[in-house]
Amino acid sequence: MKLKFKGILSLITAFVMVLSSFGMAFANGDGRPVDAVSSATDKGYTVDNDKVTSHDITIKHGIATYKMSVKIYKYGNVCYYIQDKTQNAPGYLGNIWEEFKAEDGLKKYVGLTFDEIKKMPRPAPKVIMGASDETPGEVHDAILKLIGELEKKDEIKAQKNKTALAKLFLSKLNIYAQRDDSEYDESSMKEFIEAYEKAERVLMKNNPGDSEIKTALNDLDDAATYLRKKPLDYTKLKKLVKEAEDIVAHEAEYSALSIAYLKQILGEANNVLDIGAKNKEALKKLEEKLEKAIKNAEKKASQGKMFNIRGKLAQAGDPDTTSMANGFMNPLITLEEKDGKAIYTIGFKKGGFQGITSQVEYLKHIENGKEIKAQELPGTGEYNKLFRITRSKQGEGRIDLKIAAKMVGPDIQEMPVLLVLDLTSKRPEGEVGTKADKTKLKAAIDGEKETFDDVNAGVYKPVGAAEYLKKYNKALKVLEDPDATQETVDKATRDLLNSKNLDLSLNKDKFAALIGKAEEMEKHPEKYTKESFARLKEAIKKANQNFYKTDMTKHTMAAYMKELQDVMDSLNPAGTYFEKILKEGDISAKGMFTEDSKLAVKKDITDKLTDEQKKELAKLANVEKTVGSYDIAIENGTSKGKVNLTFNVGKDIDDRDVKITHFKKDGSVETFDKKVKDGTVTVETDSFSPFVISLIGKVDPNKPNPNKPNHNKPEIKQPKDKDKDGKTPDGNISKDKSGDKGNMAKDKQKETKKKNDTKPKTGDSKNLIGLIAAMLSAVGLALAVRRKKSDK
Repeated sequence: MKLKFKGILSLITAFVMVLSSFGMAFANGDGRPVDAVSSATDKGYTVDNDKVTSHDITIKHGIATYKMSVKIYKYGNVCYYIQDKTQNAPGYLGNIWEEFKAEDGLKKYVGLTFDEIKKMPRPAPKVIMGASDETPGEVHDAILKLIGELEKKDEIKAQKNKTALAKLFLSKLNIYAQRDDSEYDESSMKEFIEAYEKAERVLMKNNPGDSEIKTALNDLDDAATYLRKKPLDYTKLKKLVKEAEDIVAHEAEYSALSIAYLKQILGEANNVLDIGAKNKEALKKLEEKLEKAIKNAEKKASQGKMFNIRGKLAQAGDPDTTSMANGFMNPLITLEEKDGKAIYTIGFKKGGFQGITSQVEYLKHIENGKEIKAQELPGTGEYNKLFRITRSKQGEGRIDLKIAAKMVGPDIQEMPVLLVLDLTSKRPEGEVGTKADKTKLKAAIDGEKETFDDVNAGVYKPVGAAEYLKKYNKALKVLEDPDATQETVDKATRDLLNSKNLDLSLNKDKFAALIGKAEEMEKHPEKYTKESFARLKEAIKKANQNFYKTDMTKHTMAAYMKELQDVMDSLNPAGTYFEKILKEGDISAKGMFTEDSKLAVKKDITDKLTDEQKKELAKLANVEKTVGSYDIAIENGTSKGKVNLTFNVGKDIDDRDVKITHFKKDGSVETFDKKVKDGTVTVETDSFSPFVISLIGKVDPNKPNPNKPNHNKPEIKQPKDKDKDGKTPDGNISKDKSGDKGNMAKDKQKETKKKNDTKPKTGDSKNLIGLIAAMLSAVGLALAVRRKKSDK
């Protein structure tokens, strides 16, 4: 049965007639979840069924029955999602249900805890077709009743202390589900995965302690907050923007509608290049939109003559009675005449009537008794639906159409209407009317093109933007109206030019959100190096100052946001290694060190070496002297990888060979053979601890090795001026003078002491003196005995 728009209100009032005329309309009953925390279930990411409990709710609403299933997460009192199970909602009641859901009537409960839902105000009634409807309040009451029943159960009470953790856990499901194809860098994603899985283990426990829950919650919150995104690749978007700008630069060659749409998407693209895309998915969608807009840009060379023409939607078969749809769908029509055919492009708005929102889903035109589906084009501005129909003849004043829309009930209905064209209003595209001077109005509209694009791109706050669009569209209509008076034209011009200053205010929501994110990071100074955290604090201070500047434009705001974002992206986590040179005295170290690392050096530590280390030094050959000995360490930090250690040993030994001995902490020893250049030597090492530098060269064998104890002991020889009988070369018996034996021993001791003064003092020198004294005593005793015998 065909339904005219004119009869809608009467049919709704006579509800039985609605039922008999349209049968049963159906709300979404395909079992899909309406929503889920962080839109995870919208994308197919869900928790296992055994981790949720389902609770059915049935609401009798007049002759309609609304049904839903509320899913509660088992391990915390959180609404996971609400599944619509409504079927057989008749007529306009089905439409009410669809309107309710479209306004997030069910979705708004998802992700909330029981306590949060209980604190929500009861929704106000909806006004539908002039009548008050209590569907939102009835749903709210039913959910509260369910919560009250659940909170009496022991198993629900047992999970109450996990609620905050469960809420956070579910809110991050979307990120976790995409971990293998993540837009975040591997390091921060790894930390997030560990924290997320740890949180789940805590939630699954029967009786976790409050401290354990709090730790898991803080760890997950921190890991999610400090996820670092991989840099997005804007190469493709930049290429598309250049292609689109080339088209816009020659816009006179293209159709007005296709250029208008291209400009709208190009504005969005440039905005994203200024401030960055929200994520990889958003960037991909924008690239696809811009590609489509470029593809659909039509050159006028392929067109015939273009005209603007006014028209309206009337009741089918009744051209004098305007259709109710005309009021809010407000068709905008352009006409192309080519090869004897008339090609109409018809734009429709998405609008509302009596509390029901609708838009044209598709369009058909009827020619020679045949229904022909119109070609759909990309929408532009507030005319979000554009259709093209081609008629076989020109000059028609009336065209039979079928408009498909959701009007009474949630299903798409085809409604027959009549398109009535005002042939007297037909004029070439862009031509200014003759009844009033529209030069200034046209110049104002042309001058507002950038602002118009910005409004569509969300640069300005929604309320003011909507007001601006009304005035912009009003100006367009006045420009196209051949009957507009000069007063109307002048007013439209003034309203449009004033609207930019009076209605539009920069939308700073993204800027505020970015500052808020930065301030959250500021609460955790322990996570960053001191230098980068100081830069963050300064950037936040500057951003807050910039935020309240009254002369801020979209370009300066984008620059301010980029400045803050760059600092946030460049934050270095605590423990980050930097390439730097540390210096202390005669020693410098070049390598990778943590922020506060300092070089600590103790000099002249040879006597503090272990016996084993001293033995290693004693093995060195041809050591002339020890140039330096050092115990080196890193304080207040650590190093990573190889470090170049440079020792300043003095230019007086330039070009001399040295051997550097490094006693490592693991007990091993490494040595370096180096030549002194410009008074320095450099070695590469991966650890510190003691270093000893020895000068290598040819040395006097009688000169002691400074690294080798007991080296060059004095040689003990018999006196050369005595034979075995004690005679001198002249044959006389040697007699001691000045005490003979004692003086001889003293002289020997003096001589030995004089020699030993040039050597390191060791315990062996004492043994040597004793040995010599014993030998002299023996010689003296032998001489005394011999003298005694000769006396006899």
